[in-house]
Amino acid sequence: MMVLLIKVSLPLYLVCNITDTVGQSMNLSRRCEPLLLRQLHTSTLALLLLITPACDSCTQVRENGQVEYSKLSVEQLIKLLEAPDSKQQVAATAELFRRGEAIVPALRQAGAKHVLSPDANVSVGNTRRLDMVYSLLVGLPENVPGLVRSYRPDSFGIHCNPGTTAEDVFIMAKKYGFQIAGDFRADARPNCYASVPPGTLVKVLIRLLSEEPKVATVNLNYVER
Repeated sequence: MMVLLIKVSLPLYLVCNITDTVGQSMNLSRRCEPLLLRQLHTSTLALLLLITPACDSCTQVRENGQVEYSKLSVEQLIKLLEAPDSKQQVAATAELFRRGEAIVPALRQAGAKHVLSPDANVSVGNTRRLDMVYSLLVGLPENVPGLVRSYRPDSFGIHCNPGTTAEDVFIMAKKYGFQIAGDFRADARPNCYASVPPGTLVKVLIRLLSEEPKVATVNLNYVER
C-alpha cells in the first residue's frame, strides 16, 4: 500500500469515499464508493489518493455518475446481484444475460446451482437470483433423469421487493405478458404465482429479472417426483 500526491486538472473528479474534516487528518476508506465532486473552478488540485488493490465494490463510472456495467468483471456483477439498490441488481442481471453461456463457469465458481439439480437445496422461499440467472443460462430441461423434481412450464412464483403492491404486479403482468394466478400476499414468499402462455416461460423470467426493479427474484412452480 502506498500514498501518492498527485495534481488533478479535470473539471470533474472521482474519488473513493474521502472524508476531509478541518483540523483533522484525512480519512481514506478502503471501501470504494464513488463520489463525484462538483466542478472545480481552480486549474489544479493537490489530492491524496490511497492506492490499494481493486476492491469488489469498485465500479466503472462515467462522468455523469452512471455505472458502466459492460466494463465490470463477472465477479463484480455477481456481487451486485445482492446489492441494496434493486436497480443495480437488475442492471447487473441484464449484463450477465447479455454475456451469455460464456460466463456459466464463472457463475458455477461463485456457487451458483441449477434450481432443478439434486444438490441445489432450493425451496420456493429461498430461491436466489444468482441461481435463477445460472439456471436460465444453462437451460431448464424437462423430465431429465437424475433431477429430483420437475416444474410446470406455464407457471412461476414472483418475489417482490418491499413496498410492491398488488396493483404494481398487475401492471407488470400487462407489461411482461403473464397473468396473476391467485391472490397477492405482501407477507408471503413468493408473493403470488403467475401463469404464462405455452413456450414463453424462459423469456418472461429473463425479462422480469433483467428489467423489473420491483422483482427481487422468481421461482419455478415445482412438481416433486
